[in-house]
Amino acid sequence: YAYFRQYDDELMLFVANVNDQPVDIALNIPPEALEYLKISEKTEFECTDMIDAIPVKKMILSSNEKIRLNIFASYGRILKLKKVNKSM
Repeated sequence: YAYFRQYDDELMLFVANVNDQPVDIALNIPPEALEYLKISEKTEFECTDMIDAIPVKKMILSSNEKIRLNIFASYGRILKLKKVNKSM
């Protein structure tokens, strides 16, 4: 299971593995989700795993690119996403 929650400028991604085996997942984000969240295609985010309190990586949110995660058996991830400000 996977879903987003947003409040003001904070965006969280919750992902749960209810299987008894670890999984490598590839999440598709529908364009309607990006539109609802008011996120432009290919927006870059820094991610922090809130369960383990460690930076995960930077990820691009796009309906054309999958989010790839590894999740232990009967475990989950709560990712806090912070938009990367690109300065010129």
